[in-house]
Amino acid sequence: MMIRHLAATAAAALLFSALVPVSAATAADFTLTGVLSGASGPQEDLAIGWVEADDFSNTETVRSSEDGSYSLAIPDDIGDFYLFTNFELNSDGGGSALRTDYTGEFFGASGERDFLHQGVTPYSVAPSGPLDITLTPVGSVEGYLPVYAGGYATLQTLGDTRVGSTSISSQGGFEFSGLVPGRYQLQAWVGESNAHNLSPAFTVESGETTAVGAGTDADVAPVAAKISGVVKKGDKVLPNVSVEVYETIFTSFPVDEIDYPVSTDRTDSKGRYSFAGLNPGDYTVVFRTWAKEAGKSFVPELLAVPGLEALESRSITTRLASAGIVTGKVKLASGSSFYRVRLFTSSKRLVGETSGSSSSARFYATGVPAGKYTAYFSSGQMWSSKSITVTAKKSLSVGTRTLTKKTATLTGTVPGASGGFVRADWGEYRAAATEISSSSHYTIKGLIPGTYTVEARATGFAPKTRTIAVSRGMSSRQLTKGDPLGRFSGTALIDGVPVREGFGGYNASDGDYAFFYSDSRGRFSAFGWPGTATFENFGYDNRPLPSYSPYWYEVPDAAKTIVLTGGETTELGTLEFVLHGMEQQ
Repeated sequence: MMIRHLAATAAAALLFSALVPVSAATAADFTLTGVLSGASGPQEDLAIGWVEADDFSNTETVRSSEDGSYSLAIPDDIGDFYLFTNFELNSDGGGSALRTDYTGEFFGASGERDFLHQGVTPYSVAPSGPLDITLTPVGSVEGYLPVYAGGYATLQTLGDTRVGSTSISSQGGFEFSGLVPGRYQLQAWVGESNAHNLSPAFTVESGETTAVGAGTDADVAPVAAKISGVVKKGDKVLPNVSVEVYETIFTSFPVDEIDYPVSTDRTDSKGRYSFAGLNPGDYTVVFRTWAKEAGKSFVPELLAVPGLEALESRSITTRLASAGIVTGKVKLASGSSFYRVRLFTSSKRLVGETSGSSSSARFYATGVPAGKYTAYFSSGQMWSSKSITVTAKKSLSVGTRTLTKKTATLTGTVPGASGGFVRADWGEYRAAATEISSSSHYTIKGLIPGTYTVEARATGFAPKTRTIAVSRGMSSRQLTKGDPLGRFSGTALIDGVPVREGFGGYNASDGDYAFFYSDSRGRFSAFGWPGTATFENFGYDNRPLPSYSPYWYEVPDAAKTIVLTGGETTELGTLEFVLHGMEQQ
């Protein structure tokens, strides 16, 4: 029997340190023989072996002789098993090719073969021989991208698996070799680009070189946009200002508790900043100074940049207002090495914050707008406050603050809740949060006495808020749950096998994301907002794919869009995730 095989990558010695070898005393009632061949005929020292299909705990491999022949003993008590060839196998059933010019591969009953074991039906009885196997050469990609000369190119599968990156020459040339045949996309960029400059999908054929880039149907279309500008105070440029760009529109501080910047920069000697290589979309640019000199301190500013389009270069000049600095020392509470200083307006809007852990506990709160505030100093479970007036371009010392008051603790229950969290907001400031225990209890320590908006987010229910006056020695507070959310559940399978440690999510119509994991039986469940939800992605932590495999998985069409009803479970049933990336040959 002659079987054609597909291609793989990465050379390595065949190692089985993580696998349990079969005892030499194991009886074999069948010996499989055949010839291992490549493009030039029979191949010496190619590997072929078997591995148990249930948990990959037992394996055995042999190498081909000079004439390509092999002899592989199949034990009589092995149960279901896979055959594999030219493969470095690990304990999860994954690995990569031993010979970089050919692929590694699993193959099973009735001549089925694939890059990964889920794609074939395992043998339940030893196959009749001889079994001759011809490996298929790998493919390659080369091309010309003059727009990105001197930059970089990344090859990825249609399932967003990164295959590898390479430099693009000064003339625009590049290449990738040792590729599994299948469907790919090419991404290219120059400099510090975050943009997804993607080509259309193209096919890499076995043993062939695929041309992509300029002059082909798979050229990389630039989309990178740019935000730049100048920072000034009046008509004077400001150097060394910290500038951050976020891929979301924010309207208030602190943004660093919500998201991470796409990129950062500092203004140069002429006050200029620049962010190139951005994807089209909505952005926020944040300007801050950290100077401890009052004359160089400025009020932080948020700059919204909505609707940035592909290839657009948007230039924006912004002017910062002079700020003041508040400085001093905090006398640490007994047993604590940490302190925090926060400045609030009368409406509890946070305008400045600093913290640290040091024996001196000296602090500098910079960038504070001129005005009247209440400064709160805390360490451990102790706190104190002071009314202050900040003047632009001046430094205000509050001396050494001794903490004389005890913080409050908010405790209580959320009846019927067995998970989730409780959050306490003080005006616009998110003061603290804690988890709801399995017995429905919650405890939030370290609160400065005052009026808080307390939100309960119990698992399976919408958020519910309540206003509570928190004071020392107060009794516990019982919180209520919001309206019930919808729940969905199902079982994820790949070729009839439960997907262990899979993950994915649904996106509700209001943008809320419901993330789920599957257990060892492939079962998964999660809660989402009532209404229509669209499937977003699916991943598989232990997928036994070779290093450069083009395979990826997709949810069945029937489960791509679901409708969730509050308080009810939408049972999705058994979902057979579909393997994509290459035609089965």
